[in-house]
Amino acid sequence: MADVAPVPSFKRAIGSGYLIQQSPGGEMIGGVEVTLRHAKTTAGSLVALDTVWQSQSVNDVPPTYQQEAVAGIRKFANKRNIDLTRFHIEIGRFVVHDVDSMPVLYYLAAQNAFESALNMWNRMSNVSQNAFKQRTMT
Repeated sequence: MADVAPVPSFKRAIGSGYLIQQSPGGEMIGGVEVTLRHAKTTAGSLVALDTVWQSQSVNDVPPTYQQEAVAGIRKFANKRNIDLTRFHIEIGRFVVHDVDSMPVLYYLAAQNAFESALNMWNRMSNVSQNAFKQRTMT
């Protein structure tokens, strides 16, 4: 039987990275959620949604935090030769604190969340391919 490639599904993989540090004089809080989907176009996309973690309200995330999250994913992918054009990537559900948040937290949180989502994506792909092969062999 010829090797048949499965049709891309509408799956998504979600990863998150959050840091909450509570220590006198060293408080920090920040984080994001990253969602991967199949690219809707051949170019793919990477967007930071202006959504806040608990309320899902918009227009509350400083642009610097959004830019750092995007930069973190781009750097992570570049270092590992990951082709971002394969995906539609959304960064959202930012945890923001007026005093204790800082740009570097979003750079690191986005990298962690992307890696988590990518690991799940790859595991789901392996499971899907094995299930597809088993169906076509019977």
